[in-house]
Amino acid sequence: RKGSTGYNPNEVQPPRKQLHVDPEDYSQEGNRDLENDEDFYDPSNPSEQGGSMDMNLDDQTNETNPFTFTPPFTQHTTGEGVTTRSASPSLFSDIHDSDTEDPPTDNKEPITTPAKQETRAQKPLPPPRNSTINGHTVPASQLTPPPHKGFPQAYGVTAKGLTDAITTTTKKVWNTIKGPKAYVTVAYASPTKNYSLEHVNDIKNTIRKFTKDNQNMVLSPSELTSRTNNTTPQPFLLSGLPKVETEALCDFRIFSTPTLTLAIFPVRIDPDDFLMTLTGFLLEPTKQNESFIKTVVTKALEHSPTIIDWFNRNQAHLHPKLALYPPIHIPKTIAASTQVHALTVNENGGAQIVWGIYIFPPTLDNKLAAEFKTLAKEIQYASIHGYGNAKRTDFQCGLCRGRDHPTAVCPMKTVHGFFNKDPNPSHPNNTIEPNPTVDPKTEDDDDTLFDIPENRNQSRGHHTLRTAQAPRGRGGPNRGRKAGRGLPK
Repeated sequence: RKGSTGYNPNEVQPPRKQLHVDPEDYSQEGNRDLENDEDFYDPSNPSEQGGSMDMNLDDQTNETNPFTFTPPFTQHTTGEGVTTRSASPSLFSDIHDSDTEDPPTDNKEPITTPAKQETRAQKPLPPPRNSTINGHTVPASQLTPPPHKGFPQAYGVTAKGLTDAITTTTKKVWNTIKGPKAYVTVAYASPTKNYSLEHVNDIKNTIRKFTKDNQNMVLSPSELTSRTNNTTPQPFLLSGLPKVETEALCDFRIFSTPTLTLAIFPVRIDPDDFLMTLTGFLLEPTKQNESFIKTVVTKALEHSPTIIDWFNRNQAHLHPKLALYPPIHIPKTIAASTQVHALTVNENGGAQIVWGIYIFPPTLDNKLAAEFKTLAKEIQYASIHGYGNAKRTDFQCGLCRGRDHPTAVCPMKTVHGFFNKDPNPSHPNNTIEPNPTVDPKTEDDDDTLFDIPENRNQSRGHHTLRTAQAPRGRGGPNRGRKAGRGLPK
């Protein structure tokens, strides 16, 4: 047998050539001021090395799981007429040293699988009957078990987004807490100033069911700034548990029980694939139209002067996987990773089609990732089928806390056996198992928090009420013809 003709992981490979698609060819498939915002995480701070914990790590427009992209296969034909197949090198897939070729055979006809075996492989697995967490085996009647592929991803969840509305006093108190920590949010819980002791005890008792060494467990409440809405996160800070048990809770993430549903997050969350939500395209939510918008967005990002300048200024802070690519090709490589997913939501009194945009994160630095998102949102994505503009304020799910969808269409509701406690009767509970991806582990939490002033600019952030109006009297900023019109979308 001749040697492998597959990919050699020890050789630096150039990025694959991208297929140029003209967005006019419809049949092809395919703000926030950051410089003066002192809420951003400083990468030079020792929290990078685990010295401290940062509640306000990144922009609120940003669950932690990178998108999985499946590379195509490359076929090779030897001089003997034997066709082999090897995986092409990809930025978005793990590269293994093992030989991925199909072994050559004397019979040149393709190897087929019996129809009976194909049918058996395509049969869906039955839903899990129980969950295992910190040594506890819990039946599905008391805790919704994760599907075989994991819970649906909650894209855009950030540490800053979870804590952006809490007061400076809360941050100072949380600074004094040492040891492993995690954020805990309650599904469908509206912000409140007066906690119910019974409600807090329910949260504690729920967590105790899935931990063992919990004698020193503490659940610290938070106080929010004055302007919030019904989906503004009001997290608790969980502490006092061993590190291994805290990490297990964060990895499990969603605890849906007959009484309440909790979402638990680590105090450090890396940027994920979610970039923004676009509106303005007059297209139906089909795969073909998703491909069309992908072409429009890819071209705009690749040729945007501000995006190119961002890459040039931040070469030293790009994602480690980009080190194998020549700098001149990196903007095109990142732009080509664009994925588009259509979503139908109820806005402005009727159904509206929006388009979620996802890319491979160009950096793991939360401040730089937030800057990149802001630049991408400032671009208008013009096409023959409309002019795409990014939503200024991302959605805020009151269940999983994701930022790429509203509460009504949260994918968690499609998980088999999910205990839906949505107080809104118009939000259905569908028990159809989805196809999510599995969350990777995040970095360990730290011992301290930063004293970062709360955000008092009420014109920014997801906790700003759209219905709030400024005074209309003489000298008021909204007097005259513009009074009462509200904020633009």
